[in-house]
Order: sequence, then C-alpha cells, then structure tokens
Amino acid sequence: MDIGQKIRYLRTKNGHTLEELGNKLNFNFSNLSKIERGTRKPTLELLEDIAKIYDVPVSFFFGETKELPNELKKHGEGWINFIEEMEQKELTPEQIKATLELLEKLGKI
Repeated sequence: MDIGQKIRYLRTKNGHTLEELGNKLNFNFSNLSKIERGTRKPTLELLEDIAKIYDVPVSFFFGETKELPNELKKHGEGWINFIEEMEQKELTPEQIKATLELLEKLGKI
C-alpha cells in the first residue's frame, strides 16, 4: 500500500469523506484526492496532521502494513489489546497457558 492508499484506508475506516478530512486539515479536498490517487505527494506536515487526526504514528505511512488474518479479525480489538499487554509484560503464550491451567485446577475458571 502506498501513502495515498494508507490515507484513503484511514479516512474510509473512520467514515470520513474527502471533504470532511480536507476541512479537518484545512486542506483542499481535491488536492487530498490527488494525494490518495498518487498524482500528488503529501508534505510531512500534512502526514503529521493526518496521523494526529487518526491517532496513528507517522511511521504508519512509511512502514509496511499487514492485514490482520481473518481469525484475528473475528476476535476483535479486545483480544489484540490483550496480546499487546502480555507482550509488554514479556509473557509467552506457554506461560499464559500454564497460568490458565493452574486457575482451572484451582477451580477459579
């Protein structure tokens, strides 16, 4: 996905039209359309403003984005947040499984 496609992805995911995003950015929506189509390059300042609006890091526009596998999509954002929290605590899947097994043996779940 190129930068323009990533902007379009964020915009449509959040239910905004080109005109709505243009107004939020104080930027001409027809020029925004050109950026999304790849016929015009965005400035870093514009990317920073878009990143703030959609609460993503600016690096989102430059790094590779991967689509979530369907099995993760169906579990929702709550599980993804849980996984990130466990990774921050440096817990392995094996440790989480062992904890769950212990809780089950203790009759807590």
